[in-house]
Amino acid sequence: LRGIEQVYRHTSDAKYLTYIQKYIDAYVSASGVVNIPAEHSFDNIQPSILLPFLFQQTGTAKYKTAADNIRARYDTIPRNSEGGFWHKQANPNQMWLDNIYMSMPFLARYGAVINTCGTFCATTVVEQILLIAKHVRDANTGLLYHAWDASPTGKQAWADPITGRSPCVEPGPGLVCDVPGGHAG
Repeated sequence: LRGIEQVYRHTSDAKYLTYIQKYIDAYVSASGVVNIPAEHSFDNIQPSILLPFLFQQTGTAKYKTAADNIRARYDTIPRNSEGGFWHKQANPNQMWLDNIYMSMPFLARYGAVINTCGTFCATTVVEQILLIAKHVRDANTGLLYHAWDASPTGKQAWADPITGRSPCVEPGPGLVCDVPGGHAG
C-alpha cells in the first residue's frame, strides 16, 4: 500500500487514494477506533503508517483519531532492559530488524504530520534504530543480523548465547533462516 501511496502522490489519480481508504476503513471505525488485537505486535501496527497520510489527504477526523490511538500504544509497548521495543508480546526481549520497518515510519510520519508528540517521535525513532544496529551489526562486514534476543537468561535457541544475535544476516538473497517460534533468524 505504501507503493500505491507513491503512485497516488505522482499521479494524483483519486482511484489510488480510494483504494488505500477502502483498505484502512476495514480496520478503522467511523469514530476512529482501530480494530487490531490488543496484544502488542508490530505486525499489526505497520499498516498504521497510512493513517497520518489519509488524514493529511482527506482531512477526515477519524484518521487523526486512529493515528492518535496508535501513537498512544507506543507508551505501553514492552521494552527490553536497554529500552528496545519488543517485536511482539509473544517474543519477550526480542528486537527484530522488522521493528524498524514496521514501527518507526509510523512514528516519524505521525510526528511530521500530526505533530503532537513533542520530541518523543523523533527521539524514539533514532534511539530504536541505533539500539538495534548496535546489537545486530557485524563489525567486520557491516551487515545486519535479523534479530537480537536481549534476554539476560534463557535466550531463544536461535540466538548466539553471547551476542544474542540470530544466525542470519539481511538481506540474505535466497537465504531462508526460519527458526522455531518465528522467523527471527
